[in-house]
Amino acid sequence: MNLTGVYYALGNICNQEVKEPDLRRGYLAEGLAVMIGSLVNAFPYTTYSQNVGLVQISGVKSKKSNVCNGIVTSSFWINSKNWCF
Repeated sequence: MNLTGVYYALGNICNQEVKEPDLRRGYLAEGLAVMIGSLVNAFPYTTYSQNVGLVQISGVKSKKSNVCNGIVTSSFWINSKNWCF
């Protein structure tokens, strides 16, 4: 499975051991993201191996950057609804 390789590669870059519960949570999050994306008629969100290369090149390994990215992306989505009228 492609996801397993991505999770192990990220764990190796971040110097964190990936265990079975980590893989389960990753698979669950991936499944929920695809289901929610299909409910709102969006593209399925999946883990891409290209992002592993970005993490290694940029050196950004913080969860805070992902949270900030989610907030900014959500604000664009919310504001785009208002800009249509």
